[in-house]
Amino acid sequence: MKPLIFATVFVCSLFGASETFLLPDNTADALYGLKKAIGSAEKNITLITPDLQSPTIKKALVNVLEHNVFVTIITQKGEPGDAVSLVQFRQMEVMGVQGLHSDYESGRLMLSLLIIDNRQTCISTIAFNERMMKHHIGIIECTDDPKRLKSYQNYATTLKERADPYLN
Repeated sequence: MKPLIFATVFVCSLFGASETFLLPDNTADALYGLKKAIGSAEKNITLITPDLQSPTIKKALVNVLEHNVFVTIITQKGEPGDAVSLVQFRQMEVMGVQGLHSDYESGRLMLSLLIIDNRQTCISTIAFNERMMKHHIGIIECTDDPKRLKSYQNYATTLKERADPYLN
């Protein structure tokens, strides 16, 4: 029996662990998972979200900032929210990004992405904030799969190149 368990764990580790939360049904579990992921950071966090109006996420970020974790937040340019209040921390970088404008509407950031120490990531099409997560249908997927992590790191790098310091 032990060899079978070992083989199963080994095979699963090759593909990376993954956890998916269906929103709004699993909002509490998703928030707990995001808070736990942020709390596990040792070096750096990259957070991309349309707005940062989440007391849970903000408190988790403040806690890791106090442990000298470097945090980069990329959010919707001109969006009011808690991201600006975090600029006061020395190891915090807050940036704003704007999509392309069209006759239809101004370009909006429609992605939430969290990367922890380049080892774990969570992605969603809903902002990481309680109000949005409780009222909209979507998913949050968290994984440590190296291929997806590399892909998401490329997304974050591209958005960071398009972003400007938030207070400019």
